[in-house]
Formats: sequence, structure tokens, C-alpha cells
Amino acid sequence: MNLPLGLESASQPVELGATPEFELGGLRVSPERRQVSWGEGQGRELEPRVMQVLVALAEAKGKVVSRQQLINRCWKGRIVGDDSINRCIVALRR
Repeated sequence: MNLPLGLESASQPVELGATPEFELGGLRVSPERRQVSWGEGQGRELEPRVMQVLVALAEAKGKVVSRQQLINRCWKGRIVGDDSINRCIVALRR
């Protein structure tokens, strides 16, 4: 995975429009367009919040990301329930 952002991004909100495309396994992730693609012409558009969670997890490069870190980066510190985070994770697993 080749991400331009370093560890300093761990506390910054995820801004999809400012995040360049990157490879993740066999996937091509385009945060600005909210698309994940694979193979020839195959892909899927993600909801904005789901894409933010994907970017935050990808930038962690395999390290554990706490729920609070996700809230800070993807919900800008707003109070959200576990259901919101769980819904995003389930959508990414699909």
C-alpha cells in the first residue's frame, strides 16, 4: 500500500477531497470519488462516512485503530454510538 500521509495524519480529520488515490491489496481506492475498484470495470461506490473509515484504517497500515480515533478522524469528535461505527465496518467487509 502506498499512502502519502504519515503518522502525523493519525489525529487529522479524513478529508476525502484531499486524499489521493491509493492501492490496497488488489483494490484501487479513489477517496475523492468514493469508489473502490478492482479488475476490469468492476467497482463500487461507498458512502462518504464509510470511505472516511476505510481511509483512516488504511493510513494506520495494519496498526490498531481505536473507536475514539475513528470518531475523531471520521466524525470530527461528534458523539456517535457504536452502531454508527459498526455499520461502517460491516459495509467495508461486504
